[in-house]
Amino acid sequence: MKTMLSLMLIAAFCSSCRYQSSKANFNGDSMIETSIATIQKDPNGYFRNYLAREMAYSNGLYYKEDNAKYKLLVTVTEDAKTKITFMWDRDPINNTDLGVFYPIEDSRECIAKVELVDSKTNKAVITPFFVKASADYDYVNPTVRQAVEFTTPSDGTQSVLQYSLGQLDSQEGADKESFNPIYNKLAKKIVARLSRSHLQCN
Repeated sequence: MKTMLSLMLIAAFCSSCRYQSSKANFNGDSMIETSIATIQKDPNGYFRNYLAREMAYSNGLYYKEDNAKYKLLVTVTEDAKTKITFMWDRDPINNTDLGVFYPIEDSRECIAKVELVDSKTNKAVITPFFVKASADYDYVNPTVRQAVEFTTPSDGTQSVLQYSLGQLDSQEGADKESFNPIYNKLAKKIVARLSRSHLQCN
């Protein structure tokens, strides 16, 4: 009876191993040595840098610039923006409503497709997967007087931007900067998923 039970447990274990390796096959490598292909929508390389940093902190992943056994392919498949906060423009002197409605905060969500392939054969070693991350960011609309001006008793109307110490940004500047927190979140999710795939196969 004990022998039969042992055989059943071994069979179940082997079946589980085959299931896992069908999803990720690292051929028993103790470390996943991988390079990172150039990523579109990442002209400054921030996304790649976040990925390399997360690999350095991970369990089982090792980033190598060139001649790595595996190659990580990341494609930003979706980049969606939604305006989430608005304000009425008001005259900064008499506080009257100017009758114009402007956006001051957006939300951005990016979805990335992740593939890991053998560098020599380009054969996939894991099932491709998708990750997503989002971030909210506000900005100053230069056409909104209330957002860029304030009044003082002695000097009259003053510009807000000269006192902001760089904390206030235009819509274009804030839009570009919003990629940083999103890429950071995506990199964490990607490396965590790859680490789990590696641990399941070893």
